[in-house]
Amino acid sequence: MSFNRHIFTILLVLAGITKLFGQPYFDLVSVTGWNIPQGGTSVPAAENYITGAIAAPVKLGENKLVLFKTYYEQRTLHFANEALEHNVNLYGTGIPVTLLLSKSDSTFKQAFTVIGRFNATEWRFNANAFQIAAAYLATWRLKPNLHVQLGIYYSREFFSDFFLPLAGIDWRISKKVNFFGVFPNAMRLEFNPVKNVFVGADFKSVLNSYRSQITDNSYWKVLDNHLGLFAEYALNGRYTLYAGSGISFLRKITTMNITSSNYPEITGDQYYLKAGMYFRIREKAD
Repeated sequence: MSFNRHIFTILLVLAGITKLFGQPYFDLVSVTGWNIPQGGTSVPAAENYITGAIAAPVKLGENKLVLFKTYYEQRTLHFANEALEHNVNLYGTGIPVTLLLSKSDSTFKQAFTVIGRFNATEWRFNANAFQIAAAYLATWRLKPNLHVQLGIYYSREFFSDFFLPLAGIDWRISKKVNFFGVFPNAMRLEFNPVKNVFVGADFKSVLNSYRSQITDNSYWKVLDNHLGLFAEYALNGRYTLYAGSGISFLRKITTMNITSSNYPEITGDQYYLKAGMYFRIREKAD
C-alpha cells in the first residue's frame, strides 16, 4: 500500500510539471530513435540515432520543484565510401537539472536549467569531452488556454560559446487540438481524434558538437532540422507509442581539424523515419 501511495504522489508531482513547463504532457521515461538513409554525394552517409532519458522530480513547495534528468544518445554515421576504415559513432550523455518556479495563481512561471554533459566519438567521462549548458525560460499566461514563453539558451560548444534566444507557446486551441513548443528547439501541432490517439505535425532542431578521439582540438559538428507528420497511441493512457516521418533539412554534419577527404560533409536534405516509446503524464483537457 505504501508503494502505491508513493507512485501516486510522483504522478501528482509530474502532473504539476506539465503546468510549470507550459505543455500538455511530461515524459518520465523516453526512448526515441530515427534513421536517415544515405542518398548521393550530398548525403554520403546513412544515420542511425537512438536516445533514452529518465526524469525524477523533487517537490520543494507548493509552486516550486527541482527536476533531475539523465540521458544517453548515440548517433552512428555509415559512410558509403568503402575506403573508410570504420563507421563514426557520436556519443552524448548528461544530467540536466531544472528549477521550476510558479506564482500561486500560475500567471507567471520560470524555469532555470543547468546541464553538464560529455560529448565525444567514444563514450568517456573526462575534461576533454565535457560541456556546460544553461537555459532560462519565462512563461506568461495570457488566457486560460494560452501561454507564451521567452528565454535564452547557452552552451559551451567545442567550436565556440553559443547563445540562442528562445520563444515558445502553449495554445490549447480546443479540447482536441494543441499547439505548443519552444522555438527553435521543438514545436508540435497535435490533434486528438479519439481517446488515446494523437496525430499531427512536429518540428525538431538539433545542434551538437562531439570531441574526436583523434586529437584534442578536433571535433564533429552536427546541425539538423526535422519537420514531419506523426501518430501516437497511448496504451492505458500512459505508455505512448510514437511513429513519424518527414524531411531532414538545412542539415550539416562536418568535421574540424580532421582530414576532410576521409569524412565528406553531409549537407543534403533527406527523409527520416522515427519511432519512440514514452511513459507519459498528460494533463487532462478542461
